Amino acid sequence: SYFGTVIPMHIFSYNLGQKYGKGEFGKLIFGLVIVSAVIIIIGGVGITMLFLCFAFYCLKTVSMFSDNIKEKGKGKS
Repeated sequence: SYFGTVIPMHIFSYNLGQKYGKGEFGKLIFGLVIVSAVIIIIGGVGITMLFLCFAFYCLKTVSMFSDNIKEKGKGKS
């Protein structure tokens, strides 16, 4: 009977659904899995954007210092 609470047995036969269950618990589990996946994807996108912004900041900072070194080199010549 536990099998019927997870798997919707009424898809295969009306009598099996009445006897073992219609899989209501399985629908709950599937819904929670979908919600968890969405939360993980949203969190992953946020972390990716944070990493990209940090990398862009580092590249801009390094290029700013390298431009400054080039300008000082031109001034001495």
